[in-house]
Amino acid sequence: MMKKILQFICCFTVTVFLNQDVLGQTSSGYLDMSTYLKLADSDIIYPSSEQIEMLKKVLPKEAFQPASKISDRGYWDAIANSESGHYYLVKANGLLNTKPEMPTTDSIYRLANKEGKLTITYTPL
Repeated sequence: MMKKILQFICCFTVTVFLNQDVLGQTSSGYLDMSTYLKLADSDIIYPSSEQIEMLKKVLPKEAFQPASKISDRGYWDAIANSESGHYYLVKANGLLNTKPEMPTTDSIYRLANKEGKLTITYTPL
């Protein structure tokens, strides 16, 4: 039951985002949620190959970018010269020399995340 709920939430989120205009590009159609859910495998969360084909039809033509490209110097200069831009620059520069809270090795990361071993005792490097 929990997998069905999680699958529905994921599908709903995908539907909401994909059916909106993204950078002026409308998707080529709408996701038929009832058909999408009927094609779902009750034992897995990720989409089936049929569902993926349905999703491809509603994906935006271009990738979403939350801000202007780095080459748009006018935009970024305006940000840098703003009060909040200066605040965040100072804050970010202050964080450059801080160590991560929980440094781990690649092998510990894999054990904890890929293999699901969440009871590992972490020791700082």
